[in-house]
Parts: sequence; C-alpha cells; structure tokens
Amino acid sequence: MKKLSIFFALLAGIAVMTGCKKDQDAVTFKAVIDQDSKAYFGTSVRPYWDQDDKLRVMGGGYDDTITCSLTGVTQTVATIEGVESSTNHYYCAIYPVEVAEKIGTPDDDDGTTHAVIYYRPDQVYKWENSRQRVDMPMGAVADDATKTFYFKNLCSILRLNVRNNHGRTIKISRVTVQASGAYVAGSADVTLTTNGNPQVIMDVPNTTEATNVLSLYPENNSGFIKELAAEGTGSTATIDIVVPPFDASSLNIEFELFEADGTTFIGNSDAIINDPPELVINKIVTLSLTTNHNVEHADYAYLESGPEFYAHMHDPNTGLLRQLPAGYTIDNISVNKIDNENNIPPTAKNVKAAHSAINIWAYLVDNGPNKKSLHIDCRVPLIYADKDCSHMFQDLGDVTTINFNNGYGDVPNGFQTEDVTNMSYMFAGCESLTSIADANFNTTNVRTMAHMFEGCSTISNGDNFNLSNFNTHNLQDMEAMFKDCSSLSNLNLSSFSTNRVANMKDLFYGCEAMRTLHIDNFTISSGANIENMFYHLNTGVEIFWEGNKCQIFCTQNLYDAVHATGANTGFDNAYVNFRVDE
Repeated sequence: MKKLSIFFALLAGIAVMTGCKKDQDAVTFKAVIDQDSKAYFGTSVRPYWDQDDKLRVMGGGYDDTITCSLTGVTQTVATIEGVESSTNHYYCAIYPVEVAEKIGTPDDDDGTTHAVIYYRPDQVYKWENSRQRVDMPMGAVADDATKTFYFKNLCSILRLNVRNNHGRTIKISRVTVQASGAYVAGSADVTLTTNGNPQVIMDVPNTTEATNVLSLYPENNSGFIKELAAEGTGSTATIDIVVPPFDASSLNIEFELFEADGTTFIGNSDAIINDPPELVINKIVTLSLTTNHNVEHADYAYLESGPEFYAHMHDPNTGLLRQLPAGYTIDNISVNKIDNENNIPPTAKNVKAAHSAINIWAYLVDNGPNKKSLHIDCRVPLIYADKDCSHMFQDLGDVTTINFNNGYGDVPNGFQTEDVTNMSYMFAGCESLTSIADANFNTTNVRTMAHMFEGCSTISNGDNFNLSNFNTHNLQDMEAMFKDCSSLSNLNLSSFSTNRVANMKDLFYGCEAMRTLHIDNFTISSGANIENMFYHLNTGVEIFWEGNKCQIFCTQNLYDAVHATGANTGFDNAYVNFRVDE
C-alpha cells in the first residue's frame, strides 16, 4: 500500500479514460428455459417466463452488461431484443436481473465466463396461477451462430411439506431457515458454460456478503404465506425456498404462527434437522415437517416499530420517560417478575408490538447529571425489531447508553434486527450517546441508513463506534448518515459495500475532528448523489480508498462532494490525502 497525494484533476483524467464506451449494433436472441431445469417447480409443473421478466445480458465485459426485458413470451420461450453486438464470439445472461452482480467476458475458445450472483437472504412468497412463483437464479451462454440462450439453474430448491398439528386453523406468516456450517445466502462465484450445468462456488467466509439465515415473507409484507386447516383437506402445504448448493451439518426451520383471525400471535414452531441431505445444483430436497402443539409459551418478543417507539419516548403529555424512582434498582426487575405489570416501575412503558405474546418494558436509569441509560427488557432472551426502526432513539439527548435485555441477563445478540429494512434517523440527535460498540446489528436487509447517526456529537472514535459487522449489501441510501458527528476522529467502514447506494449526500458533512477515514471498498454508482459528501472535514484527513474504486470521480463530482453549494471552503486549494491500493 502506498500513500499518494492526488489532485482532483488527476482523478478526473482517469475517470475520462476509463469511462469511454463505443456505440454498438443490436442483436436479437431467443431465451429458452432448459427443460432439464426441474428444480424450478418440480417435475409436474414446468417453469415459465412472464411478460415483465428482466435479465442481464453481456457481450463485452463487466461494464457492458445491460438490462433486457423479455418479449414475445410463450411459456418457456421468449425474445430478447436490444442486446449490444460484441466483437467477442459469445454472449452470456443471468436471470433475474436483481441477482446479477457481475458478468465477465465469455471466452472465444470454449464459451465459458465467470460471473458473480447474489442469493437473497430475504425472499418473497408469490402465489400465481394456483402455484408458487419462485424467482430462481438461472444462467446461460449463447454464441453468434445459435442466437439462443438455454437457461440452466444456478440454485437448489428446499421444499418444505408442512402439516398442521394444532387441532385448529393456523396461518404461517414467516419461514426462517438457518444452516449450521454453511451459507444459504450471499455472493457466489459462477462459471457459465455452453455445455452442461454451470458450476456454483459460494464466496465464503466473507461474512459481510453472506449469511446462514434465510427468511421467506408474504408478498408486499402483508397477509400470510399459508393458511392450514385443522385437519383433512387443507391441513398440509408445500413451500419452496431458493438456496445455493450447500452441505450443512444441521438445519433449523422456524415457522412464525398466527391464529386464523390473523391478529393473534401464537408463537414460533421450530424443527431441527440433523444431517440433512446435501443440496446440489438443480436438485429439490424435500423435508416433511409438523407444526408444534406446544408453541403458546412463545420464546421471542417483538418490539413495536421505530415511529411508535419514538412516540412512546416523546409522549406530548409526559415528555421523555422519567428515570426510576429513588431507591428502585434494576435488580427489582427479575426474570420471573418482569412480565407482571405490578412489578414494573411506574415510569416504564410497554413497547411490545401488537402481535407479541411477551411484554417489553422501556425505562430510564439515572446515572448522574445528563447521564441516563435507556433499558429495554423482557423475560425472554430474544427481542425482534420491527422492519421499520426509523426514528426509534431519535433526540434522546441525555441518554449515554442503550441496553437491551439486562432483565434477562447478558444475552449476546439479544436484539434481533435481521428483518429490519429501515434504520433512517435511528440514533439521530442522540447528543450524549458515547458508544454503540455492542450493538452488533444484523443489517442484511436494511435499505436505508439515511441520517442514522446524524448529530451524535459525543462519539469520539472508532473503538466505541464499531460498524465492522454491518452488512450493507442491500443498502441504497446513506444520506447524512454521519453528518455532524463532530467529535469522531477515526472511522473504519472498510467492510461496507456500496454498489447499490444511490444517495451519499452529506455523508460525512461536519465531521470536523476526523483524522482517519477507511472507505476502502466504497464504489459510487453512476448518477449517485455525492453532494457535500466530504464537506467540512479537516483538510489533513487521510482517506483510505482503493484506487480502482475512487477513480470513477470526475472533477465536478469531487468538487461537489467536498464543497457546499455556492460555498468556497472545505478542501479548497488543498490536497486530499488518499492511500490508494495499487
């Protein structure tokens, strides 16, 4: 690694040289789903294309991929129009477009190409034409002579045959699969070939890009996956889940269950499968499971949404929660008593979600002048966050620490955030917050962290601000995420992946104490908003950034990133000290 002082104009020159693209003629191809791809729906029902299906096609390299819509669809056959002509003999494609991260240049000699695809940790249960629609990753290679893509599977199917053993009608609202010793989602290397099934190699153990927890949700996050009758017809169901090929030592399958009314939460039914069959490419592995009679005890609690929690913390009648009364200590809230409201301090509030069978209590403890800790406790070890955690702890000005489940004891990772999609403004305005070092959030599904830590002016260094476990693979919005963190002197975001982020406006605006900033793997998407991204940073700050990723800036882009609109301060007339990997 070599330290380089880089002028903005130099970055611009490199960007111009690497950004040129030659206009090319269009080619029309045929898309055919190979009838050996039985893992899509099984042997009885063939896979099919939809009119609005999209895929990614490439003829000349990573930067030449384009998104194509299918036309002229007749079940398993469709037309792909507008593919760019390439000097390379072969072309390749991946379906659906969302899973294609990179596609390499096909080799002229043997028609093979390297690609990177992404198996989603969150999947949507779709019910179309009396069958489950599964967005199954497929890949294909074609050449100029055939003009035909024969799509083959890039996945396995985990098929769950579920039987209701409750004696009453129930609804399944979520299915979670966790593998021991294997990843069921994340990035994977793929070798596409003109002959035979493609080879899939999971990219592990890169934990920022892969996970061993996969969740299946109902479409549009409403309703339920399946309703199972008490007995007889309708008491069983088949659910398919897309997984990459893997070999796990055990699987934990969990069903979240509700009563037939859809509002009364029953609990979670778990099934542990030891030594499950190996899932190989283009194979269906079927497991027969039964929901459990004894789930009414509920092992989990569910927290209300961020906006609801904020309203509790900022009640217009009582203001912020008051601290515990004099002489009252946290020891009064024991495991056995915490679910009984008579044993809860009068200043605490119940912040459980409507469907949670277990109460969750939030209260403040006074640790001295302007030093209060917020406690969120319940009598079970795991508290699941709502999908929307926006504004949750916003403007808790004198709260220095936030503690989850001290009433139960020290439970690692007791705050479960794998379902969260929105963390915007989550800690904004927490002026006295000193640390989130133990947060250990699962951010796999988070789409926005806009303004997440804005105004956290007391946090001083990266040791107390450890975000290395953050998975930002699906992140799209980082606007003002660290704005006005004015005491933060060093920040390591080297684990962050930003290839999907469209908004970085004001990202580090006002981080005046910053001396070292690691953004080693940051990439800036074309058209992304980076206005004032580095504005009001110290002119001596060292920014660690891989050369091939920072080179995409042009002069105006970088100027916009370090200058406020219409202003003439910040990095004016100064070098930006980058450490660039060569």
